[in-house]
Amino acid sequence: MTDASLTVVLPGGQRIDCAEHFCIRGDVGAGVFAGWIDRHAARLGLRARVLSQRADCVEVQVSGAPELLDAMEMGCLLGPREVWVDEIVRVPGNWPSAPETSSAIA
Repeated sequence: MTDASLTVVLPGGQRIDCAEHFCIRGDVGAGVFAGWIDRHAARLGLRARVLSQRADCVEVQVSGAPELLDAMEMGCLLGPREVWVDEIVRVPGNWPSAPETSSAIA
């Protein structure tokens, strides 16, 4: 599967999850944002890993159902109030070189 917006449903109804890399840009350096991303993803039933966080960009790998990836994007655009998101650039695909646990926040 090369298009992360495509849902693959196997016989029996099993869905194959998609993965995307989110680059969240804006005034996003608040220390609470990484934890907020983790909690919001969990509420949506997604898996998320914060790969890096700077004052102007947070990079996150998110995987799950495509429609829930859209919901994650909307959630990040709206909150929390300690950050201001200008844009989210989404790139389809897995990032196998990323560590298995959340990285330390710079």
